Amino acid sequence: MELEFIKMQLAGRDMILVDAARHPSLGDGFLAAGAGAALDRRRGVGADALVLVTSDPEHELEVRCFTARGVEEEPTLHELICAGRYGIDSGLASGTTTRARGKLRSVVLDALDSRSLLADVGVPLREDARELVESPDIAYTRTARLDGRDFTYTPLYVGPFQAVTFVPSFDIDIPRLSKAFRREVLIPAGPSEASLPDPAQLTYARVSSRRRLLTRTWRFGHGETQSEGYAAAAAAVAATLHGFTDRDSIVAARGGELYVTWSEANNRLYVTGTPEYVFTGTYSMSERREGGQAV
Repeated sequence: MELEFIKMQLAGRDMILVDAARHPSLGDGFLAAGAGAALDRRRGVGADALVLVTSDPEHELEVRCFTARGVEEEPTLHELICAGRYGIDSGLASGTTTRARGKLRSVVLDALDSRSLLADVGVPLREDARELVESPDIAYTRTARLDGRDFTYTPLYVGPFQAVTFVPSFDIDIPRLSKAFRREVLIPAGPSEASLPDPAQLTYARVSSRRRLLTRTWRFGHGETQSEGYAAAAAAVAATLHGFTDRDSIVAARGGELYVTWSEANNRLYVTGTPEYVFTGTYSMSERREGGQAV
C-alpha cells in the first residue's frame, strides 16, 4: 500500500501525519503493524509517532496515535496541535478554529496566524481530580524517598498525570531518578510500561527567570522526550504555585519552546506552539518484516 504522509514537528517532537480520507481501506491492524517500520529512523521515514487524522461531519478532528511498538496511545498535545494545523490548512476543519480529540480528551485550537496555534487545554486538576486553584492554604508538594534521598515533587493532572520537580541544574541522573520514581511512587499498571494508553510524565524544571523555565521530561514507557505540551503546561502551573514565575511564561525543552498562559480569569491553561511541515512523501507499507520504503 502506498501511504501518503506529511512529516511534521513541533518543538522537536516529530510525527508522520496521515489523512485517513486518502486511505479509506487502511485498517487498524495493518496500521499498527506498519507503524514500527515507518517510524524507524534508519530504515523508514523516522518520527516519534504515526498520527492518523479524520474529520467528522461537524469538522472536528479525530486524532489517533501509534507508537514505534505498534501500540495505540492517547495523542500528546504536540500531536493534537500538529493535526489542528493540518486540519485548518487543508480544509478538514472549517475556519481557523477547530477541536482536535483523542479517545480520552480534546483541545480547542485557534490559528493565531499562518504559523502559530493556541491550544485551550482546560483547567489543571489536583491528584484527587478536583480543580486545582492557586491558594496559600493548600500544600501542593509531596515528598518521596528515592535512592536514600528526599525527592520533592508537585503532582497534578494536565492531560495525563504529571509530576514536576524543581532542580538547581540538570547535572543529575534523570533516567535513574525517573525509574526510581516510577517504582516508588506510581502504581504499576501492568507488566510493560509500553502498553500504557496514556503515559504519565515526570518533568524536571529549572527556573531561568520570572518568565522562563528550562525543562526536561521523562515519559514513562518512552524515556526522555524532546518536549511535550502537557508537561510544559504542568511545569508552568507548578512554577506559578510556588511563586517562581508569573502566569505567562516561556517553557523551553531540549527540542524547542512553548508559550504557556495560566489564566487568572477562568483558571484555564493555554499553550501556544508553532508546528512546522518538514516534508511530504509516500511510503510503501508492506506486511513483510523488513517494512516498506520511503520515497
